[in-house]
Amino acid sequence: MVYSSFTSYYAKKSLSSLQLSRDINVTQTTAWFMLHRIREVTKLESFSIPLKSTVEIDETYIGGKEKNKHQNKKTKSTQGGSTKTTTVVIGMIERNGNAKAQVITKVNSKTIEKIAINNILIGSTILSDEWGAYKVLEKLYNHEYINHDLGKYIRESVSTNTIESFWALFKRGIIGLLILLEKNT
Repeated sequence: MVYSSFTSYYAKKSLSSLQLSRDINVTQTTAWFMLHRIREVTKLESFSIPLKSTVEIDETYIGGKEKNKHQNKKTKSTQGGSTKTTTVVIGMIERNGNAKAQVITKVNSKTIEKIAINNILIGSTILSDEWGAYKVLEKLYNHEYINHDLGKYIRESVSTNTIESFWALFKRGIIGLLILLEKNT
């Protein structure tokens, strides 16, 4: 059980039940059951602990850009960050610490504020980009932002480089592993 917990936690692209069954010499069904239990325990523990200190926050769109799609696959009036054809994920990561990501259906300041309150200790420092929806965080947090529109990506210790790196690994992990990100209702 220790091997399966360790491997499932540290595998960059997760761990399939088939691979685990080969590694520890059990049936695929048993391995699936073990991984399911490990993921449930990990989810419960990690999501109940609030992030604190310095936390970077950012959103990303999963699902491909319209400009890269074949003409007959494009959806009209959806160029850019559209929730019609993509799944929006908001992520928060402590500097040198834990990370949380959540699928969201509405991309606005009300949603951002609710997620921050539920996941980040009030009074912490939040670092974000210049997107206007993050301004609401200034009421409860020490909020600093970096202006990407001006070509600025770091100002002293203010940057979103950690969360951007998280997104790079997250998206790379999706390729070849996950078929679909489900929207929670």
